[in-house]
Amino acid sequence: MATAARLREFALLQLVGATRGQVFAMMRGETRIIVVAAVLIGTLAVAPSVVGTSIALTRMPMPSVPPLVYPGIVAVAALLGSAAIMISARLAMRSRPIVAIGARE
Repeated sequence: MATAARLREFALLQLVGATRGQVFAMMRGETRIIVVAAVLIGTLAVAPSVVGTSIALTRMPMPSVPPLVYPGIVAVAALLGSAAIMISARLAMRSRPIVAIGARE
């Protein structure tokens, strides 16, 4: 929803000379930053409870899960986050820039 609310910003970028491809490239860069930050913050937030539970159950700090579980979760989260941002950006840029810049939010 936050990306779709940037309709006027996308229109302004296009009116000052940016191509649709350049706007999408900007959004891909922002998406990478958001996804990496979300993965890091999410990992740091869940680590104490996972380590505590693992120590309580197995007496070892590392949880006993298959090694591909964490990368799988990260991949799914990254895919969902990227899709949400890029689809809403594509929908926000459907209208012509001159029409979109005059739209009220």
